[in-house]
Amino acid sequence: MDEHRYSGLSVQTAMYLIGQPTVTASMLRRRFGKSPSAVQHALSRLVSVGILRAYPAGRGNLYIAPDIHKVLAAPLGAAIDVSAPLMCERGE
Repeated sequence: MDEHRYSGLSVQTAMYLIGQPTVTASMLRRRFGKSPSAVQHALSRLVSVGILRAYPAGRGNLYIAPDIHKVLAAPLGAAIDVSAPLMCERGE
């Protein structure tokens, strides 16, 4: 199996994270109209490659895309080093 293949929902979720770097499974189920198992599979895949991090929150997890969050939280006008490795590439 090609380990670099992603489901359509994984790609949709990754694109959604650009504007919303903090999500829950229920948010994604409502957004995309997919089953709980499909959403959980996509989230697990994005966690496994380091795009998302899972944090326990209530009944489920809160998922955060740290690289996207870092860029969105930067002060207005702050320089962003686009050549720097991503947090997921550095193992952070």
